[in-house]
Amino acid sequence: MLYSIIILLLSVIMVIYVLLVQKHGKYVVVFAILINVIPFFYLEHQDMNGTRFLSVPISYIPFLFASLFIIIKNKFLILESDKIFAFWSIVFIIYITFTSFLNGFMLSTMVYVCSYALNFILYLTTKNYYSKMLDSDHILKIMVYTLFLVSIVGIFKYIIGITNDTNFMPFLNRNATIIFIITIVPILFYIKEKNLIGKNIYFIINITFIILIIYMYSRSAILALILIFFLYYYKLNIKFLFSLIIIFIVFIILIYSGLLDKQLIRFNETLITINMLNSGVVEHVGDYKRIVLINAAIDIIKDNLFFGVGVGGDNYINAFSLSVDYYDSD
Repeated sequence: MLYSIIILLLSVIMVIYVLLVQKHGKYVVVFAILINVIPFFYLEHQDMNGTRFLSVPISYIPFLFASLFIIIKNKFLILESDKIFAFWSIVFIIYITFTSFLNGFMLSTMVYVCSYALNFILYLTTKNYYSKMLDSDHILKIMVYTLFLVSIVGIFKYIIGITNDTNFMPFLNRNATIIFIITIVPILFYIKEKNLIGKNIYFIINITFIILIIYMYSRSAILALILIFFLYYYKLNIKFLFSLIIIFIVFIILIYSGLLDKQLIRFNETLITINMLNSGVVEHVGDYKRIVLINAAIDIIKDNLFFGVGVGGDNYINAFSLSVDYYDSD
């Protein structure tokens, strides 16, 4: 409860500040990130389900306040080119609202529906809000530096043993945290192309992001990062092939050094998962719970093809319970 009050108070202070100092309103998302990291740098990772305020994960609260500021500041205006997207967004919200309440009203469902609606509104209004700014490239640069700073915090916490991975947001799941980094890497490439950042700092930030992702122990993040770098640097020439050889050699050295042991175990679990999916035989090894969930998802889709089961954790759990009677949580 204490953490909820602190985050809520800091979020209110953030909004008051950007209202009073309007020239800093464009940095409100940066402030939201910092609120989630700096005051809690000493904390180990907390369970998202155990740290909620009115059913909302407390890590979302600063971003919620930042979102509301942008939406209101922009007066709900959207670009003319986005009106078709806005129409289908409304259709989608109506659809999930209808399907979610087929089995009765639940507060958790309403939270999810409102979250979807807010995300659509935020996307459309944010796009319009920042498209008017002449210094949008500078804002992107500040965002890169901010995530570079909090990445250092995450790596430091991991090195001294506060956390078991490099997740720099203690109240946010690592797979959610990693979205910030995976999203910012292409933006880092962009500001480098615009000569808004020097080669040395560009290299340092890249290395920092790579270390962060490797020791976040997220397989999907590692694969996404490899794909991003490949798409950006791919050129069929000697320089590119030479770079691939260097990367391969470094990778082999890291494997034999033992620094990637945990990552290799995680990827081996992925291979086990793929084999179980192909064979249809589910054993209690590796990611067998994921196999159960995947098979359950297929069954649920078959049983609820047109109207689904609605959004929200309670709806998902109810549908899972009806479709699966062989799941062992242990």
